[in-house]
Amino acid sequence: MPTPNSHPHPSEYAYAITPSQLDTFQAFLDAEYDWGQWWGNSEEPVKSAEEYAAECEKKLIDQINRCPKEPIEAADRGTVVNEIVDCLIHGRTPQNGIALKAVELGGARFIIGSLNSFIWLFDLSFLSQLAARFPNAISQYPCGAPLQTNKGLVWLYGYLDEWVAYKISDIKTTREYHFSKYERKWQKHVYPYAVVESGDCTEIQEFEYTVVKLSEPTKKDPIIHGEIYPEVYTNDHEQNRRLLQDICEQFIEWLEYRREFITDNKIFGGENPDGYVGEPIDINKLINK
Repeated sequence: MPTPNSHPHPSEYAYAITPSQLDTFQAFLDAEYDWGQWWGNSEEPVKSAEEYAAECEKKLIDQINRCPKEPIEAADRGTVVNEIVDCLIHGRTPQNGIALKAVELGGARFIIGSLNSFIWLFDLSFLSQLAARFPNAISQYPCGAPLQTNKGLVWLYGYLDEWVAYKISDIKTTREYHFSKYERKWQKHVYPYAVVESGDCTEIQEFEYTVVKLSEPTKKDPIIHGEIYPEVYTNDHEQNRRLLQDICEQFIEWLEYRREFITDNKIFGGENPDGYVGEPIDINKLINK
């Protein structure tokens, strides 16, 4: 098993950026297009294109500033699915406030999972099939690597879901799926780039979004089942570097433009005080500036 690279000293880089921040920035860049897809043909859209773009920008700033969020059931359910998979792979107990309990009813086995007051009943057979896709995986691996840009040295870092041999996978749970749903996401570039560039390995051949379409529980069938859709991308290290340089340079330009609203020190190569959490920004400040 590779040894994770330690986080570099802040003086070594100008910006520290995660793939989730790049994903949210990408959604902000795509706001006009997405608004057109959803509301462009409506005679009375629920919000204007400008209002939607401001919402996307507020979400990005609040994410960077680590503002507390109300629990979202769909997101927490995905977190629990990931945790069950890791527990099945490694035979360990749950972590991070997640409670799991195996039960048997009528000869079938299930897992009760709970997080933030949400409770779900999962089909253990299905989740065992999902876990079997990652034999002997390295799970939740902390990775990071430097990226030189024309805006300064960037530290790209994060936690990849599953790493098996020459393939990295990120588990995504969803209610609906169409092929290439995650094409505009940045994990497929950041994680392979980081583990190769840092020297953790010499090659990553593929990146897979392992998409798990979950059923909705009902009174008649409260058990959550699922279908698996692998969305696979061939990896190219130098292409990753070029794409990451381009998106990071755009992101940095925006960061400097909106710097007055960003209270997180880490993204600018610094450190936050213990217990730091940000205050949600007033969206009107973005609209009126």
